[in-house]
Amino acid sequence: MKRIILYATNLFLVWTAMTVTVKAQDPNFTQYFSSPMTVNPALIGKDVADWRAIANYRTQWFGNSDAFPFRTSTFSMEKRLSQDKIGTNQLALGMMVLSDESNAGLLKNNYAAAGLAYNNALDAEGKQLLGAGIMVNYHNRILDPSKFVFQSQFGSMGYQPNIGTPDGVNITKDSYVDVNVGVNFSERREKMGYSMGISYFHASKPSDGAYIQNQHYLYPRISWQGSVQFYLKNRDEIEFSSLVNHQVSGGENPDLFMLGALYKLTVGDQEYPITKINIGFWDKFNQSASAYLGIQGKSHWLLGVSYDFIINDQKTSFTNYQSMEFSFGWQFAGKKYKDRLSQVTNVLNY
Repeated sequence: MKRIILYATNLFLVWTAMTVTVKAQDPNFTQYFSSPMTVNPALIGKDVADWRAIANYRTQWFGNSDAFPFRTSTFSMEKRLSQDKIGTNQLALGMMVLSDESNAGLLKNNYAAAGLAYNNALDAEGKQLLGAGIMVNYHNRILDPSKFVFQSQFGSMGYQPNIGTPDGVNITKDSYVDVNVGVNFSERREKMGYSMGISYFHASKPSDGAYIQNQHYLYPRISWQGSVQFYLKNRDEIEFSSLVNHQVSGGENPDLFMLGALYKLTVGDQEYPITKINIGFWDKFNQSASAYLGIQGKSHWLLGVSYDFIINDQKTSFTNYQSMEFSFGWQFAGKKYKDRLSQVTNVLNY
């Protein structure tokens, strides 16, 4: 009975994965601040001295041998292209690849994106920045019907995978080109700073689907992100941040609402191997709560790990779904911009 329930759970996940594909519920990270190109194109290259590389890996709903987890990984590179004479305006190019796999390879989504962002200084010191960005995204989706599990495959002898299924998926591979845009405003004062932005994904309204007779336009996703930072006298920082993702046709409530707090503990100057330890906690309302630990090194790298505690009805006596994320960001520069790199205090802005 337990195994039948687990197979039924996998069937539900299959259906969910197909629904996600049709409605374009884009992959999202608990550590969304470590994946700026999936949050807002205007954040591409913002506050980057010369180069920045970021890698992310998320495994979602693992912890049960009979349930297949979702795995998402990204790698991005950002390059600051130019700046004005006083070094405030920021023009940057970003490139990213993303792979999203669910149910042991039943559904695979692969993305390749390139974007451009410009952050313009509104004051002489460059403390106020207004940015805008655009990103072009190529998406390739693959469905493997041989891994589908259906109710008709269960009988008196249990699960029988050799029984044929009536499902007629006729679009196993699909691809499209998409456009995403965004704007962002930030200000840094002596004792505090803040940032807020809005982005619009799937602006070109591409279509997708698993059946020729049932193609759908991808619903646009609107994303809001914001943060407030407080700079303490001991060089520590306290930050509050939030992210809201809303699918236009997704109903009255946002698909994702995150709110959290972070404490950045300064443990040493640039001559120390470790310069900062960041401890945070985020709440994904009606989904999960997340604990985060980040360690920043003197060579301008940041290693982060987070763990999600499931708090909704997906957690049952038969399942023990868990989610974890790992991230690594690194800023580096050529000889020409070494001085500018030495002024960077945070590899990533939360």
